[in-house]
Amino acid sequence: MKKDLYKILGVPKTADEAEIKKAYRKLARKHHPDVNPGDKSSEDRFKEISEAYAVLSDKQRRAQYDEMGENYFRQTNTGNNSARGNPFEGIDFDFMGGFGRKQQDPGSFRDFFRDIFGQREAAQQGPDPGQDVHYNLEIDFLDAYRGVTTELQLQTGMPCPKCGGSGDEPGSRRTTCPACNGSGQILTANGPFRMSQPCPKCGGTGIASTTKCAQCRGIGTVPSNQSIKVKIPVGVETGSKVRVAGKGSGGRRGGPPGDLIITVKVTEHHYFKRSGKNILLEIPISISEALLGARIQIPTPGGSVKMTIPPACNVDQVFRLAGKGFQDIRGGKPGDLMIKVRIVTPPQVRESAKDLIREFDRMNPYHPRKGMFDLG
Repeated sequence: MKKDLYKILGVPKTADEAEIKKAYRKLARKHHPDVNPGDKSSEDRFKEISEAYAVLSDKQRRAQYDEMGENYFRQTNTGNNSARGNPFEGIDFDFMGGFGRKQQDPGSFRDFFRDIFGQREAAQQGPDPGQDVHYNLEIDFLDAYRGVTTELQLQTGMPCPKCGGSGDEPGSRRTTCPACNGSGQILTANGPFRMSQPCPKCGGTGIASTTKCAQCRGIGTVPSNQSIKVKIPVGVETGSKVRVAGKGSGGRRGGPPGDLIITVKVTEHHYFKRSGKNILLEIPISISEALLGARIQIPTPGGSVKMTIPPACNVDQVFRLAGKGFQDIRGGKPGDLMIKVRIVTPPQVRESAKDLIREFDRMNPYHPRKGMFDLG
């Protein structure tokens, strides 16, 4: 039984407890039988990493393993060292009841798996918060720059007015759930492992009603059309999320409502381009403006401004207008407006103008490619 427990978890022998737990958390999430139903290889892999974690997470067992190496398994399997015992003796894989009697923290393994797989606590008989509602919103480029208030039409769940969100028909008798005996949890088996999950009959409450509410059919909520005004802050970009507290689905048994979570998509502009907080803009200029310089009017998302083009401006020159970009949604320094000039020639040149151009070229000799290329 040759095993390298450190290699199984993918950690060095010098790994501390936090590193071992982090590695196990990642592997357990990936190979858990509930995540890979019917996959025998994942089930075997999950057993293997669970065994490795059982040893390396226990200081005494880890010290024994480090001292003996693979003999740790050979001797425990053949019974030649009964004083040490089986390395996995006492490990209880009942995820509801705790990791094992020999663990220093019997509840740590249970809490760990609840943290990974999101299991609900047993017997949730109190208020049950409502679910979040997700909404995809497309806004204009300039609205993202300036911020905008928009009105959304949503269908969410509100507490049932007949039963008050309990899911029970008013006046019906409530009893202990017969499926889970009031625990709110049922156990399912997968090989040697036992997993705890909320009881489907009572929804994890441990309480069953003799009659479900006729209006909400026992769900506790009913569909509701709402008109909600939402303020989208300045500086949002595609993928930004805006959370509106308390505008999600209603809770059960007096629980608070969930939130409305808006995912923003910003449409492209026909001449402004976004790069982080900066805005890119390409401006066409004439030959005379490039040669002599000019004072020109340019657009910005906040309105037009005047900008000076210096004489002898090159085609690839970029000008920066500080603070004219997007506001930082986190409150930092705003971006800039980056302006790139593009020299545009007229579509037609008169013969008389051509003579002037030749005269200009004679009086201002300039060879931009001189010395650039070695043609042999």
